Amino acid sequence: MAEFNTLVGFFCRYFSSPVYEKVPLKLSPEMLQVYNYQRLEPELIQFRERFDRFLGDYMDFLNDLDPNLLSAPLGTFAYYFDRPKPLAVKVDPAI
Repeated sequence: MAEFNTLVGFFCRYFSSPVYEKVPLKLSPEMLQVYNYQRLEPELIQFRERFDRFLGDYMDFLNDLDPNLLSAPLGTFAYYFDRPKPLAVKVDPAI
């Protein structure tokens, strides 16, 4: 369980959260053009909502685990997951 929590935490910290912190603010002009042309913003918003639901359900699952598992010799299955923030700015799709 601790190993899976680590994987989920790393995914949050190093993949999903940076995407929402850097897109579209820190994209190069070429990538910003692709971002606008392909209208990726709605897809990113949908992914964020699905992933946030997964994290909520997963944390509920961890809270519902048998208390005996939580007192294992290795300690508790402590967890904290960085949830992706909403996109920093909305980009005009006409660009």
